Amino acid sequence: MSVFSLKFGSTEMVQKLAPLLQQGEELTAAVFCSLQHSTPLTVSSVFLCYLGITDRHRLIGCEFSLFGEKPFAVHLQDVTKLRIKTGILNQYLFRLESEYLTLNCRIGRDAGKKFPDQSESLDRIISILEQYQR
Repeated sequence: MSVFSLKFGSTEMVQKLAPLLQQGEELTAAVFCSLQHSTPLTVSSVFLCYLGITDRHRLIGCEFSLFGEKPFAVHLQDVTKLRIKTGILNQYLFRLESEYLTLNCRIGRDAGKKFPDQSESLDRIISILEQYQR
């Protein structure tokens, strides 16, 4: 399903992240954000994403592109590099690397009315990520 045919909102976010939870695991916080992909040979691309953190400190997400969706999950203990920066306009930027996953993420507090808990969820996610910053 193309990103153009998707509806984005809090209900849809929970529906997309729920299948990524392991048995007995609960979603602690979830946000709407953007991911940036770039390589030395390509122009930077930006994708929309739902990002969540679980009670077992796993970062889960679902990335949306023109060609469909791509779920991902990583336990924060497996992260080899994590840098968090404060951006402008109430945003956080972070880069996370593990053996199988690299994320460049931009999360804003002001995602709109469709994500009423964005600011509180962002605070929870950042506070957990800060524990694993390397």
